[in-house]
Amino acid sequence: MNDRRVRALLAQLPLLVSLADEEHVTRAAEEVGMPQPAASRALRSLSERLGGPVTAQVGRGIRLTDATRALVPFARIALRAVEDGLAAWDAQTERAASTVRLAFQTSLGSRIVPELIRDVRSSHPDIRFELHQGSRGMCAAMFEDGLVDIAVVSDYEAAAAGVDVHLLFTQRLIAIVPDSSPLAGRASIRADALLDDDLVALKPEYGLRRSVDELFAVYGRRPSIAFEGQDVTIVGGLVAAGVGVSIVPEGTDLPDGCSPIALEDAGAVRRMVALSRPAVAAPWARLVGDSLEAAVSRVGVGEPARRG
Repeated sequence: MNDRRVRALLAQLPLLVSLADEEHVTRAAEEVGMPQPAASRALRSLSERLGGPVTAQVGRGIRLTDATRALVPFARIALRAVEDGLAAWDAQTERAASTVRLAFQTSLGSRIVPELIRDVRSSHPDIRFELHQGSRGMCAAMFEDGLVDIAVVSDYEAAAAGVDVHLLFTQRLIAIVPDSSPLAGRASIRADALLDDDLVALKPEYGLRRSVDELFAVYGRRPSIAFEGQDVTIVGGLVAAGVGVSIVPEGTDLPDGCSPIALEDAGAVRRMVALSRPAVAAPWARLVGDSLEAAVSRVGVGEPARRG
């Protein structure tokens, strides 16, 4: 392949195809938005690069040479391919511009996030969501690395310049014990009442585990961990099965066999925040961020933040 000839031809594909349609340089130039003298120079340059004349003089007009006529069908295919490629580019660019990348902690996936998506798409059906569900550490890292537009995590304080940390709601933590536990039926307890039992907990990288560890740290003792999981639903099931006790957010859906107990500790609370970068966020991302508070309020999880 002669790259030099290919480059010369690619630059003049629209003019060549228009010339084949019009067989008139002035009209072909107008069709592609080029001054006639510039079109004539482009055709002469193309002839030199291809190694033969593109047109032949016929009286006061021109006609395509036989070699050019053989080339034109392929030029049309190439031009259509470029146009199709640009259409694909535009579609993907539009899709990316209307896609909001959202990371959230696992415990939010059953109620708040579905409510948010339902609300946003009911009024803006073109908005798409790229969802990432996982631990607090994963969500925070994705946001810090610029992989998501918004992250909803617990107790995030240290923020880089340009990062908005917006309090969405606070949520009490409660103890859950098997129905067979001597603690079952109590209205409230302190967290240290659980220290003699095996604890079912989330893994250390999860925000809830961090809150639980800080709660027990007040008493200077660490509970015996019987099981570490990745989902509060599994934690509840293990407690119901008698594997141990646990601490979960108030409002968690619990299986039969679990008894919830209020915690008296002042530190038995977590603060859920939304991380965003308002200065660089796309309009859709800002809209989704604004809709998070409304979703929290409708779902009724925790105590919604009050605007000052």
